[in-house]
Amino acid sequence: MSAVMREHLASLNTCRLIRPVVVAAGAGLLWKYLPKMTEELWYHALQFLERYRTNNPSSDIDDLYQFADSTGILDQHKQMLCKPFTENQVDMKIMYYELIKMLIDYERRNNPAA
Repeated sequence: MSAVMREHLASLNTCRLIRPVVVAAGAGLLWKYLPKMTEELWYHALQFLERYRTNNPSSDIDDLYQFADSTGILDQHKQMLCKPFTENQVDMKIMYYELIKMLIDYERRNNPAA
């Protein structure tokens, strides 16, 4: 991971309010604007976050990536962040922040009128 990316993630990690803000903003934006394909991915991600939040012992990060994602977003997300997450370099709020960015970027590229 590049030094710039690490600095960016570290600066986001210091804000304690980022998770609820990101989840609320992301949920509102994504639910309203994304088509069915990305809605289902976002719903899957929110279900995983709920299991993770309640400290369900079976909530392994690999569960996040067990979804038939035709957008390729989860594969890209996994390649970029799964290893840093398992090595405790990033936490769950960064994982969701980046997922939201990827979903929005995907929609902007594939549905510019939205």
